[in-house]
Amino acid sequence: MPTHGRTTGQKRLPNKKRLSINSNLLLPTEWRWPCCFGTWCRGSTPFCKRCKKFSRQLLSREQARSCRNTLFGSAVCSKMIKVIEKTDSRFPGLLKEIVDPPLRLYYHGEWDPELFKDCLAVVGSRHMTSYGRRATEHVVGEVASAGVTIVSGFMYGIDVAAHKAALEAGGRTIAVMPCGIERIHPEYQKDVYERILENGGLILSEYEGAAMPTYWTYPRRNRIVAGLCKATLVVEAALKSGSLITAELAKTFGRRVFAVPGPITSEVSKGTAKLLKEGASFVSEADDILAFFNQSGSSRNRHKNSKTHTDSDVEQKILEILSRESLEPDVIARTLQMPAAQLGTTLSLMELQGIIKQEGGKYYVN
Repeated sequence: MPTHGRTTGQKRLPNKKRLSINSNLLLPTEWRWPCCFGTWCRGSTPFCKRCKKFSRQLLSREQARSCRNTLFGSAVCSKMIKVIEKTDSRFPGLLKEIVDPPLRLYYHGEWDPELFKDCLAVVGSRHMTSYGRRATEHVVGEVASAGVTIVSGFMYGIDVAAHKAALEAGGRTIAVMPCGIERIHPEYQKDVYERILENGGLILSEYEGAAMPTYWTYPRRNRIVAGLCKATLVVEAALKSGSLITAELAKTFGRRVFAVPGPITSEVSKGTAKLLKEGASFVSEADDILAFFNQSGSSRNRHKNSKTHTDSDVEQKILEILSRESLEPDVIARTLQMPAAQLGTTLSLMELQGIIKQEGGKYYVN
């Protein structure tokens, strides 16, 4: 009877036991042999060269769980997946500087060191409001069009809104996954996943294979998001949220933190209010961020040339109308013959800048 690579005297586990071990390690249930340092090789393919240097032996659950950094990684075949080691000269320099940097990154896409030159992390609530979506589209789109790479965590809400805003603006974006590199999570965002790659972006993960995300992979993912970037923008966040964890990590790494203010009655704006009180930089438009990257105004000029209604034109018309009387948003939209969503973004940002105010559902000049 063939041993299928078992060492002499090693017993083949019953099917039920093998599946139990695999499920505990969040690995596919196909037969795999445990190998060096808690990592796994596919039983149906040749072992990697690295694995041959170690004896293949079954590890206890406690031993496997203790291998945090190498659980899914060191025994991967280069033909199966792209990987870049921390020792590689192309590895992002900013990420090397953080506490506990990843030993390697697995990725899909074409690795371009220029992609990491100017990176902005964008994080926020999964329970995104319409205000948060408009603010993300308005600010992130312009920043991306100026050549800044947008980095986020690919989750629903602000994360995916940031990826989409960058893509719509013709920019590039990096998605850092909390799961194995072979898994798309969430699966229903596959179209965004593919667009990121088609537009010259990257999909990154610290983990090899198709492992599902767990409660501890999210904060570890967040340290990579913050670590890749010179600055982090928080659009919406509750007081207890992963977005605030990412912001705290950015501060720990010595990076700039930006925050978009929101309605004081909104639960997902209390976290950003806290950040602003603690010294985060106020953001009401893209130039607040582009000034940090020494690109002030370049995005705005490009944005003006690409749209029929530029921000300054619309704002001027709004001021002319409101100087005569206070009006509801829908009346302003009909007067200017503009989509309500586009107008809503402009009104919100003008209110943040203190140009106009709202009372009783009507806007008036401040």
